[in-house]
Order: sequence, then C-alpha cells, then structure tokens
Amino acid sequence: MGSLNVTATTCCNANYLIKTQYFGQGNNCGGYFMAYPNPATSEINIKFTKEIDIKEKDISMEIYDLNYNRRFITKDIQEEMKIKTDGLSSNYYYVILKYRGKIYSEKIKIEK
Repeated sequence: MGSLNVTATTCCNANYLIKTQYFGQGNNCGGYFMAYPNPATSEINIKFTKEIDIKEKDISMEIYDLNYNRRFITKDIQEEMKIKTDGLSSNYYYVILKYRGKIYSEKIKIEK
C-alpha cells in the first residue's frame, strides 16, 4: 500500500495537490474546511473555504482521538492554520469544526 498524488479542485475553484494514503468519508460535504496532509507527521494544515465566516463568534476547531477525548481546541480561527501534532501519537483523529451550532468533521491519520 503506497500513497497517491491527487489534484483536487474545491468548490471555490482552488487547486491543491494532495499526497495521501487515506480517503475518508467525513461529514464535511459542502466543504467548510480541508485538513491535510493525510497522513500527517509533524503538523496538520487547515484551510477554510470562503463559505465560512472565520470572524463568527461561535466557532471553534478541535481534535479528538478515537475515544472522543479532546486533544486540541482553539477559537482563534485563521483562514489558513497549522496545528502541531506534538503530543499526538500515531493513530487516527477527528478534526472537528463547530460552526453556527453544527459540527463538521474530517478523519485524519497521524504517523510519527
């Protein structure tokens, strides 16, 4: 099993080259954010689409392990973010966006 390079075009016509070994079926259909690379090693990149108001008062980005223990939270949302994976072991995690009373998620793998 190797990795695959994919060129993806988002709904806002931005093109990204993504190298991944995992294709998930997260609840982020409609595309408020992308979490990459997947798998990640030292950091996770988060990019928000233009459909989201990052200045919204009720917004947060969180990371949970598979036992639903919160491992990271921030309300300081930027259009593009880098989240260090220090303290996260090799495993799968859920990257969660809480926005306007709804939850959007992506599953990501950390490999150390």
